[in-house]
Amino acid sequence: MPRPRLSARTVTDADEVLALVARCREEEGCASDDGELELDVRSMAVLVFDRSG
Repeated sequence: MPRPRLSARTVTDADEVLALVARCREEEGCASDDGELELDVRSMAVLVFDRSG
């Protein structure tokens, strides 16, 4: 599947994307994006648990 470069910071290499996902899952517990989709736009994703876990 094509992965177009949307900005100079867009990660398009499949192996690099998978490594980033693994790092987020195993080490950091969250994911962030700093200008990969659009310059000057930042986003973050985190797991949110309810009281029962």
